[in-house]
Amino acid sequence: LMMDSLALMAQYGKTEDDGDDDDVIRKRVLQEFEERKAENVSQNDFKFWSSLPYTIGVLRETLRLEPPGSSVPRYGNEDFALGGYRIPAKMAVQLDPRYGNNDPDLFVEPTKFEPLRWVKEKEVKDASASKCPFTGTATKLGKGAWFPASYGAHQCPGLALAELTSAMFIAKMAERFEWKFSGSGLKKDGKSIDYVTLPIRMPPDDLDS
Repeated sequence: LMMDSLALMAQYGKTEDDGDDDDVIRKRVLQEFEERKAENVSQNDFKFWSSLPYTIGVLRETLRLEPPGSSVPRYGNEDFALGGYRIPAKMAVQLDPRYGNNDPDLFVEPTKFEPLRWVKEKEVKDASASKCPFTGTATKLGKGAWFPASYGAHQCPGLALAELTSAMFIAKMAERFEWKFSGSGLKKDGKSIDYVTLPIRMPPDDLDS
């Protein structure tokens, strides 16, 4: 999450309304960090890091575009109906966050990296950002519309810790360094990546095998 966030901040750098400055996202993270430090809340206090809405937005947008996992299997002990289909007992149903994360009915212009999706309008301090059409849209989604760490009773309990440590990391990085997309290597459209596909073996009968 930490490195993916730094990479996406550099690749996308700015949003559509940010003019020629291609370092706006990092600068906004830094500004939020500096403003938080001015409030004289100890950095050893959890409240310091949990009150950085734009920085958290960067992390959640990263998780949306680059989910850490996919195809999470779930099954029922008995036959059940789902979306008009009968699902037999023990039949795996795959939860893949990539479909929902790229659904325009859930996320406006889903291919864009827009941290403000995750920032509620009342939390926005920048006047220009408050006018952004993306602001707060993801915060209005129903429960389960976004599940970067799986969903339900077996979802990963480490998501909150990952967000906390990653917020610390990218805020400190923004304070001490500047980094930019060089234009070589990884491309925004992903066309330069030579993906290696690996088969995933699914047990035919018993998910416990």
